[in-house]
Amino acid sequence: MKIDVVKLIKKFEGKIPQKYIDEDVSLVQASESAIALENLCMQIGDHELKISADLYEEIKALCLFFGSNYYEDIFDQVAGT
Repeated sequence: MKIDVVKLIKKFEGKIPQKYIDEDVSLVQASESAIALENLCMQIGDHELKISADLYEEIKALCLFFGSNYYEDIFDQVAGT
C-alpha cells in the first residue's frame, strides 16, 4: 500500500512545492501514510488545486484504507463540483 500512496503523492509534482512532496514521501517511508495523506489533502486545499473525480476517488479510497476522512476536506476541489 505504501507504493500506492507514494504514486498518488508524486502525481502532484509540479503542482505543489517539491518540499511538501518530499516530506510526504518521507512520511510514507516511515510508515506514516495517514499523516502523509492528511498533508496532501491540506496542500490540495491550500493551493486550491482542481482535481478530477477519478483522482478524488483514489484519494478517498486510500484515506478510507488508513481510517481517515481527510478526503472530505477537498471535495470542493473536484473539478465540476
